[in-house]
Amino acid sequence: MSVMQGASMTEDTVVVDRTKDIASLYSRLQLSLDGPSSPNASGFSSRQSLSPTNSSPSSPFFHHAPVSCACTHAFSSQECAQCTLCGVPFDNLKEYHMERQERQTSLREHRLQVRELTTQTVRHNLKLEKLRKTVERLQNEITARTADTQSLVSDRNQLIEKLAEEHARLAQIQKDKVDIEHELAELSQNLLEEANGMVAIEQKERQELERQSSQVRLQLESVQEALLAEQLQLTEIREKMMKSTETEKVESFDPENHIDDMIMSEFKDFVATCPAIAIKKLHNIQFLRNCLAEDIEPCLRFPPNARMSSKKLVDAMAANSCFIEVMPTGFSEEQHAQRLTTDQPLRISASRSMIWEMITGNEATATSCMACGRTATLTHRFRISFFDDWACIDRYCRDRLITVCAFYQFVRNIRHGRYRGRSIPDLYQESVQLRLQMILARNGMLTDAMPLPDIPKLNDHSAPASTNTSFSASTDIDTDESVGAESPKIANEPSSE
Repeated sequence: MSVMQGASMTEDTVVVDRTKDIASLYSRLQLSLDGPSSPNASGFSSRQSLSPTNSSPSSPFFHHAPVSCACTHAFSSQECAQCTLCGVPFDNLKEYHMERQERQTSLREHRLQVRELTTQTVRHNLKLEKLRKTVERLQNEITARTADTQSLVSDRNQLIEKLAEEHARLAQIQKDKVDIEHELAELSQNLLEEANGMVAIEQKERQELERQSSQVRLQLESVQEALLAEQLQLTEIREKMMKSTETEKVESFDPENHIDDMIMSEFKDFVATCPAIAIKKLHNIQFLRNCLAEDIEPCLRFPPNARMSSKKLVDAMAANSCFIEVMPTGFSEEQHAQRLTTDQPLRISASRSMIWEMITGNEATATSCMACGRTATLTHRFRISFFDDWACIDRYCRDRLITVCAFYQFVRNIRHGRYRGRSIPDLYQESVQLRLQMILARNGMLTDAMPLPDIPKLNDHSAPASTNTSFSASTDIDTDESVGAESPKIANEPSSE
């Protein structure tokens, strides 16, 4: 705006100067026209010539001059370049008119330039304001970025410190690794030496055992020969006694007349097909399948909190790999203390996964039965493999296991053909008696109700045993190929024979 005001003042000053020059020119023209003859006229002319200087600066051509002024007769208009009275052209006046037009054109151009400059100035001011805001925003961003950069630098320094710590820790780990490798090499060397020593000792023991085995084998052959002679005599006596007893049984009682024909047919099919079928497929026979569902599995459920898998127990008993014996005094406490010391669970193949007890911390104690989970007086222990740890159980769980083992002993005797001289009804009565024992053991009444049958030895078909009889680890594991005689040992307690 200041530039526009300065330009306008300059133009007004130029116009005023030009107006004064034109007024003086008009005065001189008037004096030359009037001539020097009349002094009054010259005085009048001089007075008249000076009048334009007092007129308005905005009009150089005397629009408001008096009517008696000679200028009104000499110029008809502002663009007039000659005298209207005599017609004489004024060269200087033309130049002044041309110069005035040029100045007016220049004035208009300058005004346009002033407008353009004003518009540009406004635009530049707007841009300047926008740039100022942009500068402020960028300064704020630079401040924020500077703070972020400082934070990143601080984080980088912390990471560098942590990296240095990790490098130091890694170096310590590498050192420990080297030490452990040296110790492991030493331990491996010691272990190898001990293993070599153990192998040498084992070879000596094996040679000694082979020598003893050869001696025992010779003794066994002599005993078998004597036993064979006794068996021949026993067979003759048994045949005579069976003829008399069968006659008495027929006269007194005929079991086939009191048994369901369908059940008897299933049992006969079991006796006929049992010797020719594999152990793993024994339970496919209808009779054994019914016994498994009705008596064996309920007997091996071990309420209230079963810790054993009935299926694994059934498989072990069918294969004659279940070992039961009287527990030595203080064995359960010693086993529990050892488990707490080593923090290792017992290796029991038949155990179930007790996840809830592991989570809640309610694990078995030294007085907890490992079959049913309740706290009781532990009297026996069992396992189903040589590689398992002993599982301590109470008397009632032992009765359940003993009755099932006795039933599968009866099944194996039939499978191996040890009951060839007995009738089907007699065998069925014995199977019913064994199943009844499982029912009584399941109800906790076996010990006071009736005794367990003794484990048969060779061809001895029926020999009662006391309730305190316990099975020990038997080396005669029943397989599909082993169909010879079985004679599990009776350990720790005498039989009632």
